[in-house]
Amino acid sequence: GIGFIAWMLDSKPDAAKELIDVVLESNVQALWLAFGDDVHRWIEYARTSSAGSGSTHKPLLFVQVTSVEEALTAANQWKADVIVAQGARRRAFFLGAIAG
Repeated sequence: GIGFIAWMLDSKPDAAKELIDVVLESNVQALWLAFGDDVHRWIEYARTSSAGSGSTHKPLLFVQVTSVEEALTAANQWKADVIVAQGARRRAFFLGAIAG
C-alpha cells in the first residue's frame, strides 16, 4: 500500500487527486491517510474516483487517528476499513517536528 499525509494533499488538491488516481490504477492493496483536517474528503475521493475502475478490487482505506472522537468519526461517518490509533502525544510530537 501507500500512505499520504492529508494536510499535504490539502495543500495541492489537483496534484493530490492525480497521485491518488495513480495509486488506484496501480492496484495497491491499501491506501493510508493521516494527519489532516479534511481526511474524509480524500476517503470519498478514493472511493468515487473512476481511476482503477478496471481493477477487481478497491484498496482498503486505513485512517490514522489521534483520539477516541476521531476514531468514532472515522468508523461511523467516514466508514474507514481500518482505523490505526495513535495517541495525541505522538501527534503533538509529529506536528512540532514538522513545524520546525
